[in-house]
Amino acid sequence: MALDTLLEAFGVQLKRKEPSPLETFTLSREEIADGLAIQETAAGGVAAISYEASNVPADERELINSYRSMAMSADIDEALQEIRNEIFIFDVPGERAFELAFTEEDGAPDENIQEEIIEEFRNLYEITDFRERGMQYFDDWYVDSKIYFHKVIDPDNLKEGIQKIVQVDPLKIRKVRLIPKQDPATGVIDLSKVKEIYVYGNQFPTTYQAGYNGIMEITYGTHIEGLQIEADSICYVDSGLFDRSLGRYVGYLKKVILPFNNLRMMEDAMLIFRVVRAPMRRAIYIDVSALQKNKAEEYMKSMMNRFKNKMVYDTKTGSLSDRRNIQSMMEDYWLPRRDGGKGTEIQNLEGQDATGVLDEVNYYRMRLYRALNVPYSRFSEQPSSFVFGKGVEIQRDEYRFKKYLDRLRQNFMRMWDDLLKTQLVLKKIITEEEWPEIRRYIFWNYSEDNAFVEFKESELINNRVQILSEVDPFVGKYFSKGWVRRKILRQDEDEFNQEDENMEDEYKVDQKRAQNELRSQKKIEAEFEPDTQGS
Repeated sequence: MALDTLLEAFGVQLKRKEPSPLETFTLSREEIADGLAIQETAAGGVAAISYEASNVPADERELINSYRSMAMSADIDEALQEIRNEIFIFDVPGERAFELAFTEEDGAPDENIQEEIIEEFRNLYEITDFRERGMQYFDDWYVDSKIYFHKVIDPDNLKEGIQKIVQVDPLKIRKVRLIPKQDPATGVIDLSKVKEIYVYGNQFPTTYQAGYNGIMEITYGTHIEGLQIEADSICYVDSGLFDRSLGRYVGYLKKVILPFNNLRMMEDAMLIFRVVRAPMRRAIYIDVSALQKNKAEEYMKSMMNRFKNKMVYDTKTGSLSDRRNIQSMMEDYWLPRRDGGKGTEIQNLEGQDATGVLDEVNYYRMRLYRALNVPYSRFSEQPSSFVFGKGVEIQRDEYRFKKYLDRLRQNFMRMWDDLLKTQLVLKKIITEEEWPEIRRYIFWNYSEDNAFVEFKESELINNRVQILSEVDPFVGKYFSKGWVRRKILRQDEDEFNQEDENMEDEYKVDQKRAQNELRSQKKIEAEFEPDTQGS
């Protein structure tokens, strides 16, 4: 595959322009000449492309492949389905899975900037096709422990912002840190010139060892194989779960590997136990009388062959069929008996009970769901109702699951932080330096249908109304209405004023309705009054 073909696949044209963090896809020649690790090839290019099948370092490749293999198993997929159903809601008509909003704190951006940011978020929501592909993005991120997107832009028209995003296989891209050349005189490395880039390719030499946080450090003079990509051109989101022993981020399924393997081995052991030990067998004692040893063995074999399975060729189907004699069992025991015994006898040997093994399988299955942070009560064979405030054990499980979902959303939504920042900077709505301050006032409103949220709100309202009914006789005597609304109903100043306005509007509507009813009543009475006098 030619270099221009590969660049075209990433939406990049081979044009030499002024370097810009968001404009160029590969590193500029000025950066190469500045003492970074890139070496020019004999043909004058900036990188060497190789397409051998080696992929990323073995340990990380094996982890990701293990995650993907486990995610296809029935038990883990069932637990992941619970997470998928709760994390984002796409089936609410006319609503997005989440909306961008701003806090009303001092220092928040003015309303015009807020409207522009919200509008750009909605544009990105359509560009990413999140309604159709959002769940797949989340699933890939959760299982692989990371996700990469290439932000495709038009170098000739940066003000148009991101045109589309292209998902990149995490097994074919690596983040590297380029260490500049040492000063020949002092031997000191200028750390201000350290640069981080991404390298895409099918081969990563064994010399590319992942350092702290999974970033490979490459010193000056090292030949880089693969397509070198500007860091700003890639949207990278890790799992947020940092393994201090490995020094990098790992997947949420890493802690599931051990209970998953234990469960699989226990299920295999139970199956083997059922097949080998559980069936009832027969002990067949054959009277060989006073036959010699060799004659007795021949007699035993002849008796066994009489009940042996017969393989018969079926001329219609062209296959071999096993015609089992109903009196025969593969695991029967044939034992010879000499004179003085009881003669030929057949006894049944009872099979082993596997009840204890099944309990152990259920134990490891419970540990598996606990490692996945999904409430085990959701997989109970007996359907159970959720009772908030009374079922303490269920309440704790659902509460912890809700907190776990919030943490997953927070980590995954860094994808949107990166895309939104790039879009706003490209369209010159904000500067890159202004983004950290603006991000402080942004939060996400998610569409919810989690059972815990519904029951939590209803329980809170019921508790407040119950306390209010007990305090109501003392309002105006020991407590003011404002104190009751602030302390018991938990209304802030805005809700306080809004409820007053709503009640005043409702009072006006009720007054107007009462006046209309009174006029209608008087009109009816006036119509019937002459008839009454005439009669």
